[in-house]
Amino acid sequence: MREQKEVQVGEDTYLLHQFGAIEGLKYQKALAQVLLPAIAEISKAGELSEESAISIGMNKLAENIDKIDERMIEAMVVRGATKNNMAVNFDNEFAGKYMQLFQLVKEIVMFNFGSVFTMLGSDVE
Repeated sequence: MREQKEVQVGEDTYLLHQFGAIEGLKYQKALAQVLLPAIAEISKAGELSEESAISIGMNKLAENIDKIDERMIEAMVVRGATKNNMAVNFDNEFAGKYMQLFQLVKEIVMFNFGSVFTMLGSDVE
């Protein structure tokens, strides 16, 4: 049985749904192209302050962000979360609310792929 988890993002509550294995692998491959280089950069910055290491990682993330297509982000949200027991209307729900969108995507990614980060030795939260 697939797991679910309730999360608060801004003033809204969403119910996250675990992806099936095939769908999860598809998303994971695309996310790995963006996230793994950023995690590697943060790991290499060992002696720097946490703030500097995160800044380096964010720069690497920005370099690779074009590898994630906006339709994939939309699909991850629509397939990975509901709000008030209803499907999320992606275009209307997040119009002008990009920080909320990014927070929800982060929650979906950590819920579905957090074990991968743990395996890689990262404490990304």
